[in-house]
Amino acid sequence: MIVRNEGDHLRRCLESVTSMVDAIHITDTGSSDNTLEIASGFGAEVRQFPWIDDFSAARNHSITNVEQDWILVLDADDFFPEGEGKKIREAISATDHTALTVHYEIMPGHTPEPGLKLFRNHLGIRYEGLIHESIRNSLAAVPDATIGATDTRLFHAGYETENLPGKVARNLPMLRKEYERASQAGDRMQRLSVGVDLANSLIAAGDTATGVAELKALLDDMITNGAPGDGRWELSALVYLLWFHFEQQQFEVALALCEASAGIFGGHPVFPLYRGMALLRANRFKDALKDFQQFEKEIAKGAPPLSVPVVYVGPELFNMAGQCCLSLNQAAHAEDYFRKALELEPGNPEFAVKLKLASLRSATPAEPSNNN
Repeated sequence: MIVRNEGDHLRRCLESVTSMVDAIHITDTGSSDNTLEIASGFGAEVRQFPWIDDFSAARNHSITNVEQDWILVLDADDFFPEGEGKKIREAISATDHTALTVHYEIMPGHTPEPGLKLFRNHLGIRYEGLIHESIRNSLAAVPDATIGATDTRLFHAGYETENLPGKVARNLPMLRKEYERASQAGDRMQRLSVGVDLANSLIAAGDTATGVAELKALLDDMITNGAPGDGRWELSALVYLLWFHFEQQQFEVALALCEASAGIFGGHPVFPLYRGMALLRANRFKDALKDFQQFEKEIAKGAPPLSVPVVYVGPELFNMAGQCCLSLNQAAHAEDYFRKALELEPGNPEFAVKLKLASLRSATPAEPSNNN
């Protein structure tokens, strides 16, 4: 791992991995706190590397001359919950894959996403990118390389304690440089990933107009030229745009974005959730209900491939579906959905009131609905 002034996080990270790794390699980029003392206490091999505003340079230095057959790359504010780490050894002993993902829970209150944290050593795999460094391109160059998945959970604690304004200020220059580098290199996948973060950082820094325009440009690029990757990350540009328009009460604009994007995102497992939310806000209850039911089927297959707020794979999904049913005078179905929502959040007064209303309506014959 690469570290700098990570005394608040490093001990928890190392305690969660010591029983599952053969060696700990830490590259320090200029710590002035007790980071090095903590690392030494865990028997880590500590290297020094000057910070040059390039995460890949530091990351590649950290994996150079490592002897072990597998490399597990972590951030200091990552940690495995108790009992999860042992799954890593079981996974690598049973796999023929070149690399493995973990269930990476990056944001509190969000579902995990596949985190490419584990790969075979001695294959020349390297990181690319000044920021949002990735082994994606390097791994693709390895003959017959494949990526598998583990059911190991990994938590990222940084967003709970980070100085987000400070992070934005630190990252903006690197994001701009990396966006330009990826554009010049023709790496559309990296350009998209960095572009989305750049846009959100601009919005967080107060330049909302530029950030929203950048998200729209990224989405227009995909609509015109096709999505560049595997369909997992590309949806994020649309999602952030939708949230912006939801907050601005611009529901028809949000729905128009969904309709324009359906050709490239229609098969994405998470797309029905967000289109359903746009349809619901536009009072298109019948179509919204179809999308919510489709998303319900998708999450029954397993964790969605894109991180979403946990409430939208549980109580709030049932609440929105129930609201659609109420608006369509399908009171019995609404009752079922609100009951599911209340089972997941027993103390939620909104769900309790809606369940009571649905129950009352269910007991009374209703006029056919004209809602669409």
